[in-house]
Amino acid sequence: MTPEGKEYTRKFPEGFDEDSPNKFVHHILKEYAVEEKDDKGNPSGNFFMNKKWTQAASKEVLGKLKKMDEGATEKYMNQYFGRTWEHFDVNEANRLDALDMPAFMKYLCSDQSLDLDAM
Repeated sequence: MTPEGKEYTRKFPEGFDEDSPNKFVHHILKEYAVEEKDDKGNPSGNFFMNKKWTQAASKEVLGKLKKMDEGATEKYMNQYFGRTWEHFDVNEANRLDALDMPAFMKYLCSDQSLDLDAM
C-alpha cells in the first residue's frame, strides 16, 4: 500500500527481479530505494536513494560484510559517509540513482572486490 492507501506492487527494472543474480541491487530496490512518481502520481519505474535510506543501507553493508559492530559502524560512518555521498552526489540533487549503490558501497568501504551479493 502507498501512503495514500492505494494498492501498489513494485515492479523492478529488468534484470533486477527476485530471480536476478544481482541480489544486492534487488535488495536495495526492495528494501531501501524510493520509486519516482510520474506527473500523475503513478510509479515511474525509476528508483533513487535519498541520504537517509543510503545511510541505513550503508550501515547494513558495514555490519554484514565488514563485520563492524554498532560502535565501529557509527565511527566509520561519521568519518567516511559524508565524503562518499558528496563524491557521488556531484549535482547536489540530494539523491542518487539506486543502480549506483554497488559502486557507492564499494567506494565507501574502500574495497572494490567486495562481494555485495554475499549479503
